[in-house]
Amino acid sequence: MQMPQREVATLAGGCFWCLEAAFQDLKGVEKVQSGYAGGRVANPSYEDVCTGTTGHAEVVQITFDPAVVSFNDLLHVFFTIHDPTTLNRQGGDVGTQYRSADRPQSGQGAKTLLRQAEATGRLMAAVRWAILAVLLAAPAVGAAQAPPAGSSEPFVVEYYYKARWGFADEFIRLFKKNHFPVLKREIELGHVQRVTAEAPRFHGTEDGRWDYRVTIVWKNAAAPHEPFPEAELRRLFPDQETFKREEQRRFEILAAHWDLPIVSVDLTRP
Repeated sequence: MQMPQREVATLAGGCFWCLEAAFQDLKGVEKVQSGYAGGRVANPSYEDVCTGTTGHAEVVQITFDPAVVSFNDLLHVFFTIHDPTTLNRQGGDVGTQYRSADRPQSGQGAKTLLRQAEATGRLMAAVRWAILAVLLAAPAVGAAQAPPAGSSEPFVVEYYYKARWGFADEFIRLFKKNHFPVLKREIELGHVQRVTAEAPRFHGTEDGRWDYRVTIVWKNAAAPHEPFPEAELRRLFPDQETFKREEQRRFEILAAHWDLPIVSVDLTRP
């Protein structure tokens, strides 16, 4: 019996956790693995990459069924949820590890990449060829490496969401409906200790604007990368078609989203 064909795409577009969340629920996507690529150091830790000295980019490696979802479809999502014209930055995440890149699988893949970039309006004429040249010149990447397991200490991450103008209410409605139940189940499973959410009382400048901040206290640094059980997801959301469509919509109406791991500062110590 002939085995079904599978393809792999590796994408870099800012925080790998944000990309992973956007792609893992797409119909036809079978696996999304977060990791690092393009660097000079073997098996770097999260802290190593954050120094900006290893040369790595945060990436997701996507295994998908091309009979269900095409590479073109993946690129449409990719250019919808991130902005490749902001050099080494996505939202509040700044550093070379947040640069944009795609591993074209063929010359046709490179053409598809440019078409999607233009179709979504993400590339200006002055920069599109320069960015494409960078993508084509990028070194080959190997399999994405999963971030290293953390210690037993809690791992706190602030997730910031900036909705497109006029869509903030729709975003939080979809978040409460489709993502918060997952987080509550993560608490029951012992992967998460606490989840809180805030919204600013007033907005500042457009560059610094965010609409919602969700703070998650994970049990350790490895917990955010543990896949949510598929059986649990189907139990929570029996109508998978609606769930996946609404989750895709939730990310499409975002202007930006970024995450910020934080540590406590002891003010009592000299």
